[in-house]
Amino acid sequence: MIDNTDCNPLILKVALLETENQRLKNDLSVLAHGFQNIPVGIHSLDENGYFLNINNTELEWLGYKREEVIKKMHVKEVIVIEDEQDYLFNTGFKYIKENIKPYEARRTMKRRNGTTFPALVRVIAVNDALGHFKHTLSVVIDISKQIHLEEQFQLANEELYHLNQEKNRFIGIASHDLQNPISTIAMSAELLNKTGTNMTHVQKKLIFNIQAATKRMSSLIKNVLNINRIERGVIHPEFQLVNVKSCTWDAMARSQIFANRKKINLSFNANNEDWNVTSDPNFLCPVLENVISNAIKFTHESGHVSISLSKTNTYISVEIQDDGQGIKQEELPILFGKFQKLSAKPTAGELSNGLGLSIVKEYMMLLRGGIDVYSEWGKGTTFVLNLPIKIV
Repeated sequence: MIDNTDCNPLILKVALLETENQRLKNDLSVLAHGFQNIPVGIHSLDENGYFLNINNTELEWLGYKREEVIKKMHVKEVIVIEDEQDYLFNTGFKYIKENIKPYEARRTMKRRNGTTFPALVRVIAVNDALGHFKHTLSVVIDISKQIHLEEQFQLANEELYHLNQEKNRFIGIASHDLQNPISTIAMSAELLNKTGTNMTHVQKKLIFNIQAATKRMSSLIKNVLNINRIERGVIHPEFQLVNVKSCTWDAMARSQIFANRKKINLSFNANNEDWNVTSDPNFLCPVLENVISNAIKFTHESGHVSISLSKTNTYISVEIQDDGQGIKQEELPILFGKFQKLSAKPTAGELSNGLGLSIVKEYMMLLRGGIDVYSEWGKGTTFVLNLPIKIV
């Protein structure tokens, strides 16, 4: 006679095993459902390229039934062969069997009805415990939408390119044509100012306003034309040996009159070293003059602007430091943008069209140099122009 109490542990173990077995079946069912309906194609091939398995997603894409595919259909029937030497089962299939790394390529998949769609195919080899090849495992991603977006993006880029070319041509023509009438207005105002002996105070003030406006317009047109030439790629530096000390001194001398008006002290520090670099004075001199005049423009009356040169084995640096208004940290990223207006304003009502520093940045890039900015709001700004001694 069997004691029931002795059987209880065995019965309990069987019950637990059945519960675990059912849980595993449920998990496998979930995995199988996921495998069949995941939104990518999945299939496996034997060593000859025939389908061993394929999920529902890929079957729906291709338009076949499972019984038509498994062990009956070669994968060449669903992939367009554009080059036999570069096909999956020649170089590709051999690579998959001999290497651990996945094989990935864009392929054209062919449906049952003859239509095609682009796909990204990623294939790995599945080996047995001894390392012998068993079959491939492939993931197929329909990239029709991606290709469509790429084509649309390409068309949009081409359209933008042509629109930009038209814009550049229009700006070039318009800016050039504006120069003559503005020069005529400026000359007429200057002539009136010199010959009009009986003018009233109001008339003289009007002439002064005309001269200031034409000067501002001339400066703006000059900067717009410079930006236009840069964007069209029609200006290129002619590299030669340039003395940075001499260029900096000349730029400072041209800015001295503006410093004198505001009683700003300009100082220059450079020893008698060799300050030659490979550059283009037609680009370098305007850069130096722009940055120096900018420092003067944003420095208060009786302030100080210092200019100094330093040298490494590869670069000569020009440092322009002022004790003016400075630049807010959050505005530094837009400092070199076109037509950007910052919190700091010219301290004596000087002209500012927001193009100067953008041209400086573009010119420095053309000269293969760099520009650094260090600033603290209310405590001044330091610009450092880094010029390569030699152009490699």
